[in-house]
Amino acid sequence: MIFTTSSTDPRGLKALEALKILGYNTQVISEAQQAAANAIALFTPLNQHKLQGAKGRYLRTSSVKLRDEFTPEWARTTVFRVAIIRTEKMKAVRWSQAQIRIDGLPKALKEMADQYKLWLREGSDKFVPWGTDENDPCLKRNPTCLAAIQKWLGREEVCELRLANIIVKPSDNELQTMKLGLWDIKYTDRVIPFPAYASEQALKVIGQWQADFVKEQTWVQQKMGLPSLLVRLDCIVRDGKLVVYEVEERPAGIGISSLVNPKFEEEFYRLAQTWRPFKVVVSPLREGTDDQLWTTRMPWQESATDLVLVRAEPEEKAFYGFEPNSVSSLKAKGDKSYGEKMGLWHKVSSPDELNWNESFVLKPLQGSKLKDLEIWDPKKRPGHSAQKKVMATLQQSGQMYCQRLFPPMETGIERFPWMIFRVFFGYNCLSNKWESLGGNWNARFNLRIHGASDAIFGPTVVE
Repeated sequence: MIFTTSSTDPRGLKALEALKILGYNTQVISEAQQAAANAIALFTPLNQHKLQGAKGRYLRTSSVKLRDEFTPEWARTTVFRVAIIRTEKMKAVRWSQAQIRIDGLPKALKEMADQYKLWLREGSDKFVPWGTDENDPCLKRNPTCLAAIQKWLGREEVCELRLANIIVKPSDNELQTMKLGLWDIKYTDRVIPFPAYASEQALKVIGQWQADFVKEQTWVQQKMGLPSLLVRLDCIVRDGKLVVYEVEERPAGIGISSLVNPKFEEEFYRLAQTWRPFKVVVSPLREGTDDQLWTTRMPWQESATDLVLVRAEPEEKAFYGFEPNSVSSLKAKGDKSYGEKMGLWHKVSSPDELNWNESFVLKPLQGSKLKDLEIWDPKKRPGHSAQKKVMATLQQSGQMYCQRLFPPMETGIERFPWMIFRVFFGYNCLSNKWESLGGNWNARFNLRIHGASDAIFGPTVVE
């Protein structure tokens, strides 16, 4: 299932941007090109004032109603048509359709794409990929509409698309599993792209983070002026903007990303050629790492070196002696004071300082792996913390950071509905610049997304 628009259609381009963020395949064609016969075309309709049922909607999704008189020439080569009536957010008005859709164009696009997914799903009894209103004459089997629909359903292109059964949900035999210590890592080769504009925004975030992260007496800080050679942004993209959850300065997941994402592996090893060789030192207290998946592939693994990447918790004083040789953080691992300086979160010390009418996340001043992280969500979505638990954790900690809750992105995958991006950025020691390497998307059944055995990973490639 691929959504397409013309490079000359501003509404279509905005719609494709939103669908891309939702993880759908999109294609922008040039002014001289025609839409593919099996593509779903999104366009600004011609003669919009004559288009029945457009009032109070963002989209008109009934392909049989979108005749050629309403369809631009480039989109007439496909029978899968979606007209974009407006892109600006509607104000609250009286008619019900608009009232339902005051959430904006992205919500309307998701509803449209969900209808196509339901229609394409094996065993689906959905008649057509549009029309959720029970008053729609198409669903009432109006004779005229029914004849038009039956003719549409009989089209060769429609039959081929339904036979292909292309849906976002991966089947069980598409999932692969790898044992890593105590965990079973599930992954798929389904690519979800990381938008180029989000990568540019991320590089600006990293520049500010580099200045604000606490300074240590590490080799990388003393010699390079950096907290780390490699970082990972845990983030989402929403409404064209990057939303940062964390900047992980000593990131795990390099091995998993190398496994699921050949492009990341290629970019990572290319960039690593600009670094001095280092070894990975792992604390015996750690339950497992994925470092063995990438360290054995490094070209300088046998090189004599005094530099190290330490995998140990900040309280493990036995590793403090490695600080002058460290290529990443040591004592400051997981320190979140940078986020306060950057305006990502603020300190709270009492439950009275919290707005219980809004969703938020409480984070420890220093920590990782979701330890002591509490999510307050009045909507009570899976993964939220009870109010008593939030209050108890804050009182026990004394002080914590509070960040507005930005819900993860929706995947459209039934078993793994919520996802975030985990995108790596490495420092090129020859050009003295940060570079985007791609990474993985990580999805789970609730708001607490991390590398658990009930999560799934897939490749993320920067556009």
